[in-house]
Amino acid sequence: MTYPGSMCRSVENNTAAVRAEDGALLNQAQREQTWICPIVRHQMTNDPEFARITVQEDGTQETTHQVSCKFVARSHKGEKFAEIGHTTRSEQGNLQTNPLQVLVLYTWAGGEDDVLSGVSNHGYYFFRCVIPARTDQGQLSGVITYKMSEND
Repeated sequence: MTYPGSMCRSVENNTAAVRAEDGALLNQAQREQTWICPIVRHQMTNDPEFARITVQEDGTQETTHQVSCKFVARSHKGEKFAEIGHTTRSEQGNLQTNPLQVLVLYTWAGGEDDVLSGVSNHGYYFFRCVIPARTDQGQLSGVITYKMSEND
């Protein structure tokens, strides 16, 4: 399943805007925000095989300007199972050049191993992301799309 960034929600209830043409969610605030991006689990007994989140960043290469996400798994009671960072960060090109906005993919697994093994039946998943603040030049960071696939 693939989801638009507009499915994400700020946990602080701050300023975020949906970009109408593609459904991305962008941080318009002058401070960073933490967002939760929910994932629908279809196979209650299968583990997640692959996860990816596509984001927009300002392209400065400074880690303080990069979106930071964890893939989170919880039991059906909300108990912590795992929180893991991405395995790959890959710049996919510029969305615009003035001001610079970069398209970046963060991925989890995708090889021979699953993202997580042994997640409890009926547990759930989501991404928890810290989205950088709007820059002084008006550059916005946010989530364009995200996805997760399960083993069949």
